[in-house]
Amino acid sequence: MPTMPAALRVARRTILDREGVFAAGESVWDAEQESWAIPIEVATGAEDGSEIPPTLRWYLLVDNRYPWGGIEIFPAKEGGIAGTYPHQRHNSEEDPDRPWRAGNICVREPGFTLGRALADSDPRGDDLRLSWHVDRLIEWVGAAISGNLVRDGEPFELPQFGAGKITVGFNEDDRSFQEWCRAADRAGTVELVRFGASHTYVARRFLSPNGDELCVPRWGISIESESKPLIGAWIRLGEMPVVPPYAAPMRWRELFDAGEKQNLDVAALIGEAIDPLTETASPILLVGFPVPRLVNDPPELMHWQPMQLENVAMDGRPRPGFRSGKKGRMRCNQAVALNPAKRINWMGGRNFAPPEIATRGQFGKALRRRRVLVLGAGAVGSVLAELLVRGGVHDLVVMDGGTLEAGNLVRHTLTLPEVGLPKAIALGHRLNLMSPHARVVAVPARFPSLDQKVIGQIMDRDLIIDCTGEDDTLHALSEHAPGHSTAYASVSLGRRGSRCYLFLADGSGFPATEFWSTIAPHLEDDRAATAGLSLPWEGIGCWHPVFPATAVDVWHAAGTAVREIDRACNGEIRWDGLRVIDHECSRAPVAKAGSVDRA
Repeated sequence: MPTMPAALRVARRTILDREGVFAAGESVWDAEQESWAIPIEVATGAEDGSEIPPTLRWYLLVDNRYPWGGIEIFPAKEGGIAGTYPHQRHNSEEDPDRPWRAGNICVREPGFTLGRALADSDPRGDDLRLSWHVDRLIEWVGAAISGNLVRDGEPFELPQFGAGKITVGFNEDDRSFQEWCRAADRAGTVELVRFGASHTYVARRFLSPNGDELCVPRWGISIESESKPLIGAWIRLGEMPVVPPYAAPMRWRELFDAGEKQNLDVAALIGEAIDPLTETASPILLVGFPVPRLVNDPPELMHWQPMQLENVAMDGRPRPGFRSGKKGRMRCNQAVALNPAKRINWMGGRNFAPPEIATRGQFGKALRRRRVLVLGAGAVGSVLAELLVRGGVHDLVVMDGGTLEAGNLVRHTLTLPEVGLPKAIALGHRLNLMSPHARVVAVPARFPSLDQKVIGQIMDRDLIIDCTGEDDTLHALSEHAPGHSTAYASVSLGRRGSRCYLFLADGSGFPATEFWSTIAPHLEDDRAATAGLSLPWEGIGCWHPVFPATAVDVWHAAGTAVREIDRACNGEIRWDGLRVIDHECSRAPVAKAGSVDRA
């Protein structure tokens, strides 16, 4: 066992010197978590008759690297709180060998609602860090006593249902919530699509017990094209099931009781939902209920909490001791799979609706709603298209007639398995896997194409981005206008990759003449800057130079271009011509002329 760090010994004495905080035993070393467990007792100031007693015992689990590392606060099994409250993990007695429960409380998040003056982030590295956590603990207990752990208008927080390996994503918004409010069915089946070998499924569409479509969210191509979905089941409650103060039901008896309070027979609903299933004895069941976005606001969304049913009786699989038929299966499930004392095998549920999964970063609504055509799936085009899809642009056509070569891998987003494949096809497949909502269409042809189907795919676009770096493409763009007002962007690299040329325009056709006259002086400057240098080339044979630039240059140029296009769509800048953007990224080495002699 290691020796407690001096800084932690001092911090422990400091918190025990304060009023209302007492030692509750010796500190112990927890080898599994590599932390010190410090038992304390805290006076709560609660009045007689309160759910919370006058004193509470806690364990502070402090990393051995204090004042760095983690700090967690758990209720003691003896003398601690037994219920689960908001801003707390499920407070069970999971580990019989530890003297604390599993319900560590949340005090570390910036802007936490307890005590506005204490809303600073965790002061990692500060000698008084443990005192900061104890301050927050005392504030948490006070708010729990007064019922102010959550307040009106704050973001709504679900209780902790489970954290299994399997996650089921769903696509629910205001529109689908209204559909569910009008629906009469409270049970049915659901098509689940799995992402490759991952532990993530997506609820593709919800069906009634008779197989009628009830709710079909709009998904991307990767989900809609899956031909072998897994069939699960769903039931729908009137409100979120909660065990007071704020715990998710962990045993079937608790879920049944929550249903009874809503005048719903949960066991009967489950029997109705799984009755059409015959493929698996352990199907996934989604339990749905309405939730608000903010505390104490009216419900606005459906939430689906998945679980795995274990050893349920299916049609055609009679169990010993139970009769065949629907009633026999129901009685078997109520006695075995849905035994009131049995634990529920909850899984993770997550709303995959675009606004819900894009909060970490997305482009403005004006760009996200555009129907985009990217011409060129080379280095710049592949990076730019990836940035668009990751930023929330889902309606995208990628057009390129080339094939991926090994030399492209230096700067391209594609990888070795795609070498030899059409760039557009391979890139389109990759882009569709980046978002459950991506609807990327790949056109393996040069622009313009005489194929009428191809023309139909590209002529409805309202934003065309040229990444080919070819004058022929721009000339064709000026002659093949979509027939409606369209925004145009041309993105290309110059000056050995350290310069990006971005040309913005809008109208009924691309202004090629204006583009060439504007960019000509800059291209002349590029030629002068690279005079006397020999461009690199690949392979043995005729001298066929390639453009020198690193992947850093490409990503920088594409990122800058997309940012400017986003600004133009938002009206922050005008679609008014050429922008020359220099940057100081690493430059690809270029040999002096005459240093290499090739035929």
